[in-house]
Amino acid sequence: MLTLPKRGVAARVAVVGAILLAVACSDPFSLEARLDNVGTRANLWALTGTPPNYPAAFDISLVSPVRADGNLAFDFATDLESNGSIRIIPQAMLGQSLLGARVVGLRRVSGTYEALLEAPADGYSADSVLVVKVGEPFVARVRSQACSFQLSQELFAKFVVDTVIASERRMSFRTVIDPNCGFRGLGEGRPRR
Repeated sequence: MLTLPKRGVAARVAVVGAILLAVACSDPFSLEARLDNVGTRANLWALTGTPPNYPAAFDISLVSPVRADGNLAFDFATDLESNGSIRIIPQAMLGQSLLGARVVGLRRVSGTYEALLEAPADGYSADSVLVVKVGEPFVARVRSQACSFQLSQELFAKFVVDTVIASERRMSFRTVIDPNCGFRGLGEGRPRR
């Protein structure tokens, strides 16, 4: 009969105990983000008063400015008011594509763009135009086809218009987009929730 030294058994018991302790202190079913947040700058032109080939819309899943054409392949379009305010127009308010309207909720937030590290859970409006001023941050919640087979089908992003060049009808935006379905973190790096 083979007998193990007592020190070997004690070491194995210690290792098994450490593993059980680690598992007991963490949530094995918690979701973890797989991708870092994406920050970028973009120029968008006004929907009115500019050539139709200028990008006047933004696609959050693609993290890209796009044309606001009849395909309606964007999340929101932008326009300028005569007083310099910026109109953020959800895609569904401009028409419905063959794939159906995108569900895009918009919300104004208080504080600064830099201080906004997590998107609010509620309070989004999907059926109205959001009017913001230069420097006023807003957030978007988009039901994305990229998240079709995930627990949550929503992506979140924060935006701020830094400058408006009225003579060109152009706006310069900054954005941070969380590409992880259902996560609302809007800081740098990988979000935690």
